[in-house]
Amino acid sequence: MNYTKGEWKVEFGTHNGYDAMTSGYEVSCGGKEIAMLDTCSYENTKPDPEYGDGHGESNEAKANAHLIASSPKQNEALIWVAEWLGIRQPNGEKPNRADVVRIVKEALAKAEGK
Repeated sequence: MNYTKGEWKVEFGTHNGYDAMTSGYEVSCGGKEIAMLDTCSYENTKPDPEYGDGHGESNEAKANAHLIASSPKQNEALIWVAEWLGIRQPNGEKPNRADVVRIVKEALAKAEGK
């Protein structure tokens, strides 16, 4: 699978939008922007002290950004689970239970923003 390799991170900030300054959550990896979730499109967005309503933090947007950022780790976890169950063994090795539990916990924590 061809995707941006490395640790995907979530950061909140103000960015240049198409026609104005916008605030949101950026998902990035190694300086590459992968996704930008503009908080203006979410309800219950907290006001930003500098830019006002619709430009602050949003719990829903933040949760969505963390789900996006967790995609590579979740994919890795599913591959490990599939290998452990004997469904798929692309590398010829079968991981042990402790390895599977660890990778699944890491993937879930990443999805939850921990």
